[in-house]
Amino acid sequence: MEIQKGTAIEEAPEKEKKPPKIKKQKNIKPKEMNFYERFNYDPEAEEAKLARRKALIPLCALLGAVLLAFFILSGMTLYKNHQTNVYKEYMSNTDNQLQYQEAYQIKQDKDKKVSTFNGLQDFKTKSEAYPEASSAILTEVEACLSGGTVTAFTFSSDQGVLMVSVSTKTASSVASMVKQIRKIAAFKSVSYTGYQGDGTRYSATITCTYNK
Repeated sequence: MEIQKGTAIEEAPEKEKKPPKIKKQKNIKPKEMNFYERFNYDPEAEEAKLARRKALIPLCALLGAVLLAFFILSGMTLYKNHQTNVYKEYMSNTDNQLQYQEAYQIKQDKDKKVSTFNGLQDFKTKSEAYPEASSAILTEVEACLSGGTVTAFTFSSDQGVLMVSVSTKTASSVASMVKQIRKIAAFKSVSYTGYQGDGTRYSATITCTYNK
């Protein structure tokens, strides 16, 4: 190949190379590092500490509940003591004592009157539950005593009992009188406990119970 003098050889132009792309990195904040602490770090010891802390939670809760109960009971005790002191102070006051005695006496009088009233009401109810010893009944009884003489009539309204005391010449007349009185419809029962006599006169008491 012949090379001519004075002639420059043109070289082919080189392509421009693009700089390589640099990936963006996240900004990482530098962390302080204590090599002494890292050297002494013990994972098992840390886990044991954490376990102990967890175990203390129920104990602390129980202690809190006990303290809460203690404060509540203490507050109730203080309140009751305060009420007791107020009551004692009230009762120790002379004016209050006089007022109490007056009120107590009024209550006693009222209770007594109520009891008397109730007794009267009960007596009235019982007396109204039985018929009266009317003159018609007494006349009917006397008609049954033809063989003797009536010496007394006793009437108990609360029990509904008419007691007839009689006197006869013979002992057999008493039984005959009782038999006749039992025929009176107003009486539920008629009875006598016997008679007393000296051979010439005999006496007896006949009990007549009214129908209710």
